[in-house]
Parts: sequence; structure tokens; C-alpha cells
Amino acid sequence: MADIEALTEPSRKNGCTLPPHITQVIAWVVLVVFGVLHFTSLVPALHNSWQPAAHAVPGVVIFVHLIVHVATLTIDPCDDKVLQAKLPKVKLNRAKHSFVIEDGHCNVCQVDVGYYKDSKIRHCRECNKCVKNFDHHCPWLNTCIGAKNYRWYIATLATALVALVLVTGITVMEFITYFTDKNDRNILQPYRDLNATLHYKDADFQILCQRVPHEAWLAMLAVLFTLGVVAVGLITHLLGFHIYLIYHKLTTYAFITAERPKKSQTKLNKNTTSCYIKKGKVNPSNNKDSSFNNTVQGTCLPSFNFLRFIKRGNRSNVKIQPTSASAIPAENNNSKLVMDNELNGATLFMVDETAMRFTANSSFQNSVL
Repeated sequence: MADIEALTEPSRKNGCTLPPHITQVIAWVVLVVFGVLHFTSLVPALHNSWQPAAHAVPGVVIFVHLIVHVATLTIDPCDDKVLQAKLPKVKLNRAKHSFVIEDGHCNVCQVDVGYYKDSKIRHCRECNKCVKNFDHHCPWLNTCIGAKNYRWYIATLATALVALVLVTGITVMEFITYFTDKNDRNILQPYRDLNATLHYKDADFQILCQRVPHEAWLAMLAVLFTLGVVAVGLITHLLGFHIYLIYHKLTTYAFITAERPKKSQTKLNKNTTSCYIKKGKVNPSNNKDSSFNNTVQGTCLPSFNFLRFIKRGNRSNVKIQPTSASAIPAENNNSKLVMDNELNGATLFMVDETAMRFTANSSFQNSVL
């Protein structure tokens, strides 16, 4: 029995599976803080005629958000084939398998899930299970987002954004009217409760239904506004990104996979050295030897490629010719040439990527690194 258990590893069922992720705890704390402060600190400061609407509208949105939030957490996005098989998740044997899914078979879930290009089933490393229409693993909900809970996930983002905008908007309004409503006393109820003989400093502002100094109340508004702006910005960006994906019929996984070659190419371009070569003349930086004229055609050498070091003993008419009959185009990145004049004498570096033949009209000595 112990041997069998040693070969298996657990999988997470949904977002309620313990332990919770740290970002999931942060999301819960933000939700509770905004909800509690809104009903116990912001609403009591509004005009009495406005308070019913301030309770009802954000209250309904927060209630709907709680429903869709819990639904997203509790739905198990695992693929039906895996659920029906009811097989334990085995540890991947790296000696036998390079990938979790090979030839349409998941080596961890022990289920045929279809070939990689045709199937939309992916194995989540965090949850350790195959998910149908896998989009991504959300750390804020601590669960995978797939075909079964993707709509609930979008509803969670949308309702959270609306609730945060409402609460943050009321926060900004109260902060501004604290300074502008001192004389008119038409918006903030603590000002309206004062009679004509009392100063605005005598107004009763509350946090968690407890009377506090005005400075503490303003500080609470400032902190709530800052958190609200950050949260609104993050959720707006995330929701907008998923709207873009829906419009283009993509998943987050497919989008990231498509972007990897672009990032690799960008990184390669950044590693390219800054020298350049013109047809008929090599132009390294600060090259003082103007007598070294060549018939060379090529481009700059990436610093990370394998190089062949050739030290030139004679500087007369050095030519580089490809093995093919046609000349190497200037934009071909496979033929690379760099001059380094920091050493004593001219030094030539050449990439060993293409079969090139180095010929010279006079004799020279070379050493290969």
C-alpha cells in the first residue's frame, strides 16, 4: 500500500481545496474590506434620502458577485474523461516521458485526451489534472479556468469591476464634499445634523459605526480610494484582455504560446552586437586602420553564437565566399562577421553556422578557439 501511495500524487478539486493561495486570500480581504466599510462608514455619511439607493445598488451588485464568485470557485473544471475514469494521478516518470501528454495520452491522469494540436485539453501543473478548453490557472481564485467555469469567471470579473467602481466613486465624492459642503450642508448627513450654531468640526463621522476624528475618517477615505483605483485598474486590464481573447476566439494559453516565438526573437535581437558591415568595407567602431579594405558582404554577429577566431597575419585582400554559387545576401543573419580592433592587430570573428570558405591572396596564420 505504501508503494502505491508513493507513486501517486494528489490533485486539487476546485478553488476551495486547501491550502488557499496567498493572492486568493488577498482577494477575499479586499472584498470584505470594501463591503464592510461601504455599509458601515460610507453610507451613513450620505444624505438620508440617498442612503436607501446607496445600500441597494452596490448591495445587489456585491451579492451577485458573491454568487458568481462562489460558483467559479466550487465548479470542478476537470475534463469528463478524467472524472469518469476515476484513476489516481501518478507521478510523471521523466526517464520514460518527456511531456505529460504524449501521443494523445496523459501520463499523469492515465486517460486518452486526444492529440495536442486537435485537442483543447491541457494538463494543469498547479491543480494536477486535465482541464477541458484550458484557459489558464487563476491564482486569485486558486482554480483552473476552463470550459465549465469560464463564463462564471467573466461574470466574476464584471461584477467585481462594477462594485469597485461604485464604492470608489462614492469614496471620491465624500472626500471632495467634506471640503465643499461645509456651508451648504446638502450632501453629507453629518453636516445636515448640525444646527446653525455648531461648527462643521462638530459633525459626527463614523468608521464601523463608531465616531472617529475627522482626520481618521479622511485617512480611511484616502486608503480606500487608493486601493479602489489599483483594483479597478487591474480588473479593467484583465477583463479587457479576456474580451479581446473572446473576440479573436483565443484562450490565454493559446495567446501566450503564440507570443513565445516573438519574445524569443526580440531577445535575440537585443543580444546582437552594435557593429555593422557595409559592402566593400568593414566598419568596426573607431577603426583607425583605413588600409584594410575587403570585399565582404554580411551582417553583425550575435554575441552568444559559437565563434571561430582567426588572427590575420597579412592584411592584403581578404575575401569570404560561401560554398554556393550565389552570394550571401546582406540581410542573411546566418553569415556573421565582426571586427575587433581592441586586440593587437586586426582580429576576425566568423560564425560557424554556414559552410563558408575563407580564402586570401597571400599567406596568413590562423588560430582557432
